[in-house]
Amino acid sequence: MKKTLCIPILFLLATSTFAQPVITSTAVGNVGDIFYLGIQDTFAPGFSLGSPGANQTWAFDTLQINGRDTIWFIDPQTTQFGADFPTSNLALEQGSLDGTAYLELRTTSLDILGLASDVLQTGTPIVVHQNPPSRLATFPFTYLDSYNNVTNVDVTVDATSFGIPFVDSARYKNVQDRAALCDGYGTLRLPIGPYSNVLRVKDIVSQVDSIWVHTLFTGWTLFSDSAYTDSSFTWWNDNKGYYLAQASYNGPELGSLRYQDPVVLGAADQVAPRYSVYPNPASDHLQIVTDGKVQDIQITDLHGRPVSEARLIGLHTQVDVGNLPGGCYLYAIRDKRGQVQQSGKLMLNR
Repeated sequence: MKKTLCIPILFLLATSTFAQPVITSTAVGNVGDIFYLGIQDTFAPGFSLGSPGANQTWAFDTLQINGRDTIWFIDPQTTQFGADFPTSNLALEQGSLDGTAYLELRTTSLDILGLASDVLQTGTPIVVHQNPPSRLATFPFTYLDSYNNVTNVDVTVDATSFGIPFVDSARYKNVQDRAALCDGYGTLRLPIGPYSNVLRVKDIVSQVDSIWVHTLFTGWTLFSDSAYTDSSFTWWNDNKGYYLAQASYNGPELGSLRYQDPVVLGAADQVAPRYSVYPNPASDHLQIVTDGKVQDIQITDLHGRPVSEARLIGLHTQVDVGNLPGGCYLYAIRDKRGQVQQSGKLMLNR
């Protein structure tokens, strides 16, 4: 049973004097950066991720959109649980996941220190520390470089609300053994365009999940125990601040391919209005009225390139659009999973 927050490898590529890219710590995205992802999770027979090796071309320019997601890089000390991770200098939130991951970026490595999330699905977030920290990158890192890291999560919680007779506590332990290898470099073609000087990183993670329950009569008893291995491939370049694409496997099966800067909306993608977005045309501000169950509004140009995004708080939110040039745009109102609940055209007058 998987309870860990799935955090992709968060490192970028910096150019060097060699033919192939080199990963350095100075290329990691900054606090305030936002990354927009498209997701394809169904694939035609024969779909291939391409080959490892030097000077490859990975052709993903016909990827479809079955879903969308957003990643925010934020200041950890502005979050509810930042004080629990005093050495963290970068935090990550993901639209499709409920929680915050706390990271530490140094000149030689990037680590996950832990997360604050409802990892046991009790309805209440808890703080979970990785021990030792989960190593996501070592610097510098280039073609044929590799690293290994073993880390674990071990947390005990009050389980009286689980609804299991006589059970008062539960303990969850996850052990991860990660092996990462940079197995290729070359050109990556995405729907938004081609990217050169791209590295591909193969990541294999073997995990063991164990849950114990405690009663006054039997003490601690092993409730479930499972072992599994997942893998992924990620593609990076030297200036995007986050991976360009990530293919994730569930066991031997390709589960999804997530990629940056999807062409998110077209004429066939409009979602029927449920919420009020006015005035339209607008000048300096938009008023957004919803049912309080959506998370954000994204504004893109007509090519699907994101130009603005704002969190939606409560039933009514005012969004500043005064910094955007006049013209025609597209908007998408999304829930916390990144799914579009309403979309349409937006005119800005200047």
